[in-house]
Amino acid sequence: MYHKFSKTADFICIYIAESHAVDEWPMDLSAIQQHKTATDRAVAAADFSAQYRDQFSWPIALDTTMDGSFLEMFGAWPTRFFGVTPNGTLSFKIAPQPGGTFDVAALRRWAVQATTSTC
Repeated sequence: MYHKFSKTADFICIYIAESHAVDEWPMDLSAIQQHKTATDRAVAAADFSAQYRDQFSWPIALDTTMDGSFLEMFGAWPTRFFGVTPNGTLSFKIAPQPGGTFDVAALRRWAVQATTSTC
């Protein structure tokens, strides 16, 4: 979807926390501890970007507050997709469905509507 809409919409990933940190909610996938500092988070984001550069090409920003305020304000745990209009209004939020999947079709419909109504 990024490749389809990146000419008419901006995309950004905000790294807020390690979702399956070994010291918090371990899974076999990760050996990363929960970030204690913004530097820890920056290193983890850089490692993620390098490891998945062929599959994930969005820019990555960091929540450097380390107090969970972004997560609390937007209900962004564990993964959410948000749509923000050019005037800064949050107009779309999608959460995982049971099983951890996303209704990508709903996100796509929002993106089509949002990008065609702003042109």
